[in-house]
Parts: sequence; C-alpha cells; structure tokens
Amino acid sequence: MDWSSWLTEQKLARRNGSLERYPFSYSGRQGSELVVGGSQFINFSSNDYLGLAGHPLLSQRLAESAPLCGVGSGASHLVCGHSEVHLQLEMALAAFVGAERVLLLSSGYMANVGLPQALTGRGDLILSDRLNHASLIDGVCLSRATKRRYNHCDAEHAQHQASQQKYDRCLVVTDGVFSMDGDIAPVLELRKFANSNNGLLLVDDAHGLGVIGSGGRGSLFMGSTKDKLADFNNVLLMGTLGKAFGCFGAFVAGSTDLIEHISQTCRSYIYTTALPPSIAACAISA
Repeated sequence: MDWSSWLTEQKLARRNGSLERYPFSYSGRQGSELVVGGSQFINFSSNDYLGLAGHPLLSQRLAESAPLCGVGSGASHLVCGHSEVHLQLEMALAAFVGAERVLLLSSGYMANVGLPQALTGRGDLILSDRLNHASLIDGVCLSRATKRRYNHCDAEHAQHQASQQKYDRCLVVTDGVFSMDGDIAPVLELRKFANSNNGLLLVDDAHGLGVIGSGGRGSLFMGSTKDKLADFNNVLLMGTLGKAFGCFGAFVAGSTDLIEHISQTCRSYIYTTALPPSIAACAISA
C-alpha cells in the first residue's frame, strides 16, 4: 500500500471511530472563560488549576524578564544554556517540595520519556499502573528493563507482579493524580513496597502539585506526616510547570545522587534546548 492510500485508510478509520480531534483557536488570555469565534464559553477543559496562566502579574514578569535574560536559552543545559535564572528556579522548586536537588526539563512528556530509560536497563524490572499517562507508557517502552503492568491503583497487585520476576532493581511508576478520572494513586503504599523490594518510586504528579497535599506539594504529602520529599526514601517526583504553575516546562526532584545520575544519562535532558529563561523567571514568580 502506498503512502497516500495508507493515509486515507487511517483517516477513515479515525473518522468512523469518532477519534478525530482538531484544535480550536481562542482569543485573548487563557482563563475560566474563553472567546471562540466571537462567542464566550465557560472553560471546563483547562488544567490551569489556579488561574495563573493568564494572570497579569505573570504577564508583567515575562515582560520584565525577557529584556534581561532573553527569550531563548541558545543551547542545552549541559552546553551553555543553563542560566542563573534556571538555577534559581531549581533551588526554588527544591525548597518548595523539600528535595535535596531538582533538575529542569523542557516538558512533562520529555521528562517521562527520558526518566525510565535513564534509571533502568537489562536485568531490572519496571512496574507501571495500567492507566498511567501516555508519556510514562512511552518512556517505559523505551527502557530495556522487563516491564509489567499492575492493576489500576493496586499496590498489592504490584507486589504480586514483582514476586513473579527476578530482577536487580525495581522501578515503580505511577501518576499521582490520574488526569482522566481524578483517581489518586496509593503512593504511600507503593513507596513502602518499593522500599522493601530494592525499588524506586517515580511519581508523575503533574496534576497534583499546587492542588492537593500539604502546602500544595502534591499526592505524596496527602495523609503523610512528612513535609519534605527528602524525608522519603527512594522516591522521585516529576512535576510540571504548565498546569497549576500556569507557565511551561517540567522538573524532577529527588536525592542529590539520583538527580546527578539523571543529569548525566537522561537523553531528553541532555539533547534538547533548555527551557526559555524568561519562562523560568515566570515560574519563580508563580
């Protein structure tokens, strides 16, 4: 089948399955109400949870910071794209979640695609929630580790899956808050399981940070007496700056040793241009 015929077949299949989606353009700022085609609509679809994406103070911060630190970073972090503003944001985020160290990445998708393969290889085991975000699924697929899915939000089934395998190290990956249905992962149970099975827990808390948990620090701090990520053993936290923070970008927080390893091995960190410094300045203000 030639390319034209294949594309036509794929388009018809999507259309017959009501799977076609197209973006619409709104005018003005992102917010709780959007103007589309001259008509005003109430916005129930955004992940701008705190209304910061269109906040005038962040717009002002962007206008002030761009002339000072520029628009583009000009290079990846490890070449010459890591500005003082990036460092300030990493330090601010580390203080916010109580982590030893934070590493900035250019998007949540890029973080989740890069982290599993940076942390695992042949002989290791990855346990992934069946309903994890597509970016985590893609990242897990890129690793050479053995992969097993466990039932949604079921820590006992995760432990059962691990008991059926032989492995060197185990990486447990889960959304903190699942964006499609709002379920909150049993992160405390998963952490206990990981700690007792030579494991590491990676939590994608894109939809939890700024919204739930003590001080808005996310799902790891719900029902926990701990108030710093550094108090948890063997936990990595991935957060985004484009949702509750109203900006753009992502970060991973954890121990100094883990973050150092990721900075040297995570391909989606090493081989891409750093986050625009003016956006990093906005995230600090957020």
